[in-house]
Amino acid sequence: MSEKRKQLIANSKYLGGDIEHTHLVKGLDYALLQKVHSEMVVRDQEAEKIKNYERKKRKRRDLSVHQKKIHSIVFQANAPEKNEFFLPGRMIMIATFQSKSIPIGFVDSNF
Repeated sequence: MSEKRKQLIANSKYLGGDIEHTHLVKGLDYALLQKVHSEMVVRDQEAEKIKNYERKKRKRRDLSVHQKKIHSIVFQANAPEKNEFFLPGRMIMIATFQSKSIPIGFVDSNF
């Protein structure tokens, strides 16, 4: 157990230590400063991500009824799976086979 503890202390000294067991040795204090600084940067980035997420969530919640409808149309395209014009027997295509004719679509109201 004591050998393992000595190894941990040696590793701690090599890596710059931590706040509780800092050794103010030239070079090690700089490594500790860099380590703490990088931890603070990561913590600030995570806090910023959370803040942005909450801001977006709040924006969606504060929309008016009209804005919510527009948002749902644009971003949540809920197109019907079947169009009633294309059900079997509903649409008839009339085409003549002459050089200048165009096919005409006709929707039958009786099904």
